Amino acid sequence: MFKKVPKSFFLLWVLCSYSQNNAIPVDLRQHNLTEYNSSFFNPVLSSYGTEKQSVALWTRWQWQEVDTDPTTLFLNYKRQINPESSAGLGFFQHNTGVYLNTGGVLNYAYSYTVNPNVKFGIGLNLLGFKQVTAGVGFLGGSQTPSSELSEANDFVLQMAPGLYLKWKNLGIGFTSENLLDYNFTQKARNSGAKERIYAFSTTYDFYLFSNSISVRPTAYWKSIPFQDDQIGLNMYFSAAKYWAQAGYNSFYGASVGIGGRFFKKASVGVLVEWATDAALDGKKPTYEVIAAYNLGKSTRSIKKVSIYDVTKESASKRKRKKKRNQRKVESAAEQWKKADSINSIRKAEAEKVAIEKSADSLKIMALEEAQELARQRTQEEEALRNQRKIDSIALKTSEQPSNKVVSNEKDEILERYEEVASEDGLKSGYYLIANVFRSEQNYKSFVQSLIEKELQPKFFLRSSNQFYYVYLKRYETINEAVKARNSKFFGKYLDEIWIFRVVGE
Repeated sequence: MFKKVPKSFFLLWVLCSYSQNNAIPVDLRQHNLTEYNSSFFNPVLSSYGTEKQSVALWTRWQWQEVDTDPTTLFLNYKRQINPESSAGLGFFQHNTGVYLNTGGVLNYAYSYTVNPNVKFGIGLNLLGFKQVTAGVGFLGGSQTPSSELSEANDFVLQMAPGLYLKWKNLGIGFTSENLLDYNFTQKARNSGAKERIYAFSTTYDFYLFSNSISVRPTAYWKSIPFQDDQIGLNMYFSAAKYWAQAGYNSFYGASVGIGGRFFKKASVGVLVEWATDAALDGKKPTYEVIAAYNLGKSTRSIKKVSIYDVTKESASKRKRKKKRNQRKVESAAEQWKKADSINSIRKAEAEKVAIEKSADSLKIMALEEAQELARQRTQEEEALRNQRKIDSIALKTSEQPSNKVVSNEKDEILERYEEVASEDGLKSGYYLIANVFRSEQNYKSFVQSLIEKELQPKFFLRSSNQFYYVYLKRYETINEAVKARNSKFFGKYLDEIWIFRVVGE
């Protein structure tokens, strides 16, 4: 009989019953997540951060000691698919104070770059979980008004979409934990219209000395069904080897956390939160533990370089490289001159041999020897011509260990360029590279300068070295790419250009 009552009315009844005892809010209570597993707060945040691929565990003990079962647990694996999108897969368990929810979370986020300073992201957390009555739990005593409800064993699907706008160092986010949900056991919505949970947040990143040291204040507002809205503030400090945070929530009170990073891979931290409201006197402190392991390369330690330093360094390098290449060309020309002289001597010697062996019995042998000398001379001349082409091309290409010399049989063009078998998110082809940067800020400024010149540059982030490659255009063939490079992109870009090839997708 009781199962026929909509769960929204039951939840309202329970919350009202506990209103005199300050019932725990039914949200996920993830307001302290600032970096690791922050996609649980807003799904778009999985595409941000320094870890491109990681596993993280977050646990929370609400008003109880850590020797009991955690009230909330979230184990998550995330991976950045390409510079624009990321995905994640996780397991969670959450005690709302009324129900115990256990299940999985699928995450996907996509960020669109409007211009070098503005990015807009959308994301979704899809939660599928088994929902049973919590029974005896951290609130103390029975948490259900009826023994009949303890038989509840439902499967619920819940959608939590999110939006995120990034303008330079400012971030603005909006999300809903349960915008859409459906109880497949009850064959009805799992929550009523007044039980929606919404959250709005704003952050700003301050970088100190380098990109590896930053301070990020976060302010947020959160609506809680049948309770006062929550307002909070977090201050997060991040360095290469440790992090610390402090915060305040209008319901839960103040919090302090600290953690360390080890071997550039692992991170472990703890947080303590205690009530400051007189209405929550007697409540035990709340504890949180976060542990994460980075499975890929981190961009945390990338050095921040100013535009002036990059420009000055590039000009100096170009000047030195020009001198080196000029010496190479002069050396190649000298070798070619010597080679011509050597070939002339060999030719004369071959003719002399043929004349001296004028006897009939030696004519055939003399001719064969002359032909052999001529064949050797032709091979040497061809080798020297190829070397001269390679050396002249060196004036326009970077000296990279991974560079390969490739011959196009159709047009007999000998070219040198950087080549990789494949690169995440890139199509196969020849990319006309304009510049390469260590920091995101520098490449954005460079892209903006190209846009102002009415060019349409694009970029990609190399997974092997975490550098930003800015390219003018992608070509299908080497001939097209060489033509564009040699013409300075048809007169539109007069600085140095080089070719980067992706063999397969």
